[in-house]
Amino acid sequence: MAVKSLTVAVLKAENSLPFKRGLSFSAHHKLASDGYDVVFKTGKRYRARCFQFVYTQNPEKLTTLGLAISKKNVKSSVKRNLCKRLSREYFRLHHPEVGALQVIVMANPPAYSAAREELHACLAQFWQSLKK
Repeated sequence: MAVKSLTVAVLKAENSLPFKRGLSFSAHHKLASDGYDVVFKTGKRYRARCFQFVYTQNPEKLTTLGLAISKKNVKSSVKRNLCKRLSREYFRLHHPEVGALQVIVMANPPAYSAAREELHACLAQFWQSLKK
């Protein structure tokens, strides 16, 4: 039992993102499948080295996130899932600060070879640009 709690403590310590209570990524924060077309047609684009973002105002007064991390751009499933996890985590931590938006995150080919820190930096760059 002590080994299991120690392992959990080590895993929590390795996570570089802070945990904030009350901020969650629940089903109502997911962008509905019919919402992708609307965002792609009317949204503004922001491009970072590892990711491309398309976003627009949400008339439902709720911030939602859609992920389009393609196998074409990020070959490894491990890396694709890492991109998705980091994107959801940044969304979870920062969505209250930007207002009601619909955001789609797409991976660019450099995301495949990028280190975790560089993925963090690209996501942070986008969320900082939204706050301005």
